[in-house]
Amino acid sequence: MNKKLLAAALGLAFAAPVFADSSNVVLYGRVNENLVNNKTDGTAGQGTTMQDASSRLGVKGSEDLGGGLSAIFAYEFSVATDNNKGVGGRHSYVGFKSNELGTLVFGTQDGGNDSQAPLYNQAMEVAYGVSNNAGELATIGGGAGYIGSGINTATNSYSVINRTQRVSNAIGYATKFGDVEVNFRHAMVGKNNLGAPPAGVNSSATVNESGARQTEIAATYRHGPITVGGGYQDYTYANSVASGVAAGADNLDNLYQLVGAYDFNVAKVSLVYGSAKLRQPVAGDDRIADYRLSTWVPINGNTGLTASYGRADQLAAPNLKDKVLQVAAYYDFSKRTRTYFGVNQAKQEQAAASDIKTTAVVLGLRHNF
Repeated sequence: MNKKLLAAALGLAFAAPVFADSSNVVLYGRVNENLVNNKTDGTAGQGTTMQDASSRLGVKGSEDLGGGLSAIFAYEFSVATDNNKGVGGRHSYVGFKSNELGTLVFGTQDGGNDSQAPLYNQAMEVAYGVSNNAGELATIGGGAGYIGSGINTATNSYSVINRTQRVSNAIGYATKFGDVEVNFRHAMVGKNNLGAPPAGVNSSATVNESGARQTEIAATYRHGPITVGGGYQDYTYANSVASGVAAGADNLDNLYQLVGAYDFNVAKVSLVYGSAKLRQPVAGDDRIADYRLSTWVPINGNTGLTASYGRADQLAAPNLKDKVLQVAAYYDFSKRTRTYFGVNQAKQEQAAASDIKTTAVVLGLRHNF
């Protein structure tokens, strides 16, 4: 009996390397805190506040499956450093990464780590002319508000360009062909386990996850100082007053995007352009055209200046026009710690009402770990 047990034990010992643990798990995060002075013309009770700017805590990992294939996963959570309240969800996914075939992931995706947000990430890369990617100095908004969000003081959103960032129940894929990177995402955005559809998505209570869908794809060419690209986003869902959408509500139908940038070494300039079609059940279709011109100048290895101008025009009534002008500077104490200062001035011109003007002065400190 002892000989049989010994033989079995030796067999297990020699078999173990077949399933040897070749995985790794990384804990990471960001702490990003702002002092912000807001002023909106004609609005009382505003002043200086301390605000969190998309701080986060995450864990990600991979396992080598052999042959250039790895299993990957990530969970990322939002945290609030200004009041230490609440933990929310950002992205969570599982999938595969192949040296030859690209990356395929499933879950909630926002463009972080290996998750996919094709148009948002493409616009963010090209227009990243500010010192951070959150709060009042955000260049590209991640919400679904495609007009008016430039002056939304309730949510502290000051970006005239808004692209869909985070969606659940999504399949994402990324691959490269030489100098061209292709990013794809398909999401089922019906109500089944979301409770309610994302803002801007017209979906009735009877529409399940697969009954309302969002698909987007982007291609970006990078070679030397040149970056150019384009993308397309499409929604498929029921569109009628009977579906539960209020008359006159804007619902995204499709969106085209073009981007371009050139690095002159002493300065980099970029342009993001988008054209979105909005469905309105009663009032008829609408269209939003937006663009952002950015430049940023590195002074030395850890200091730089940035400036950008953005605009979004609503073609149908009430013919809103959002404009944002921004200047900012940053100083890097190290590769992980940055301080920044910026001024963001937003103006909304309204055909049937008085214009709204908002100014935000921001001083921030950000640390990545």
